[in-house]
Amino acid sequence: MKDGVSIIMPAYNEAGNLVRAVASASQVCKKLHVPYEVIVINDGSHDDTGHVADRIAKQSVHVRVIHSPTNHGFGYAFRVGLARTVFAFTTLFPSDNEMKKESLSDLIRARRRADFISAYMANPLMRTMDRRIISHVFVTICNILFHLSLRYYTGPFICKTSLVKQAHLTSDGNTFLAELRVRLIGRGASVLEIPFLFEPRRSGVASVFRWKTIYHTIKTVVDLLGEDLRGTLRN
Repeated sequence: MKDGVSIIMPAYNEAGNLVRAVASASQVCKKLHVPYEVIVINDGSHDDTGHVADRIAKQSVHVRVIHSPTNHGFGYAFRVGLARTVFAFTTLFPSDNEMKKESLSDLIRARRRADFISAYMANPLMRTMDRRIISHVFVTICNILFHLSLRYYTGPFICKTSLVKQAHLTSDGNTFLAELRVRLIGRGASVLEIPFLFEPRRSGVASVFRWKTIYHTIKTVVDLLGEDLRGTLRN
């Protein structure tokens, strides 16, 4: 694959944030002089996200848009984008712009330092109490179940595109980020954890307690644990 970075950006009802998110990602890559593409997946949005994405793509050759007529979830949208990547490294940038662009720069700069560069939140107090509690519980459970010691499971990352595709991800929800980490580490991938800075969204409200999110989280953990018990997860 061509040297460069594919930035996957799933978007669900992010019309108010998408322009800033794409601009942040593009500014970082241009500043670093890294070839790049931004793949926006409009995951069945009910607002104006699709039209905003198309407008952005018309203004930049680096941006491509994929539309899904129905909402399938963050993980599903990521896989759709992953299938279209053309560059050697894959990362993601939140369409709600909840990560400072300097943190994306840090990820891209570190891309060759390990097989998998995993970002953990450096300023968790910026998030609401409920999100901090959910995150802490999830990290603790995953570390115990899979005998790991990661600081964060659902944060941004950068990795060789070939390795991400070999992980054969199945989770349709946000938990695909944990699935990716568990699968790659189980197969011997080296990991480097670096901090990223959270930045509160300017538009809309994060839906932490959606039943679909809870279902995907439980299903992913149970499926991974089942594979681990059968001895197939770490092959």
